[in-house]
Amino acid sequence: MNPLLRLLVLCSLLLLGGCFVAEPRQADGYVISFAKPTNDESQILIQNNCESGYQITKIEIGHGKDFNDKNPTLLKLTKAPLGLLEIPFTNLPSYVTIDSAGSMPLPPTLPFYVQTYVRDSETEDSYISSSIFFESTPQEGKAIILDYSSGSFKQIPIRSVDLPGGICSQR
Repeated sequence: MNPLLRLLVLCSLLLLGGCFVAEPRQADGYVISFAKPTNDESQILIQNNCESGYQITKIEIGHGKDFNDKNPTLLKLTKAPLGLLEIPFTNLPSYVTIDSAGSMPLPPTLPFYVQTYVRDSETEDSYISSSIFFESTPQEGKAIILDYSSGSFKQIPIRSVDLPGGICSQR
């Protein structure tokens, strides 16, 4: 890859990371959290506030926290609704299918990372929209999020993750 193009892509990802991986009340677009509604159940929550021009199309779940699992589990999303997407690992919603059953089992084992991909409806290009890793399991009824203001992870009540409305940042 051209070094100038590589630098441009890296800078874009760093800038977008601040917008998309953030505390729900301060973010637009996509927020990913790891939740535990009950002791027997865990799920990922994705705040999908983007209009139809940037639909979430894929979720990658992999081992570790370096975002480079060579055999991640890929989930394909078909017409994901706007708002809070609750994706339990043991009973996937109708709009989610396993596209590639990689080395990461569902529910995932710690540590693991989650990345979401969106498709630009005008150019058909696919982009990583959010990336986050988790090293611990939330308490029952809580979700782990990245607090953008402090740069640290915190647990919040699951109901606090919901952010109604919102508009996606333009790329």
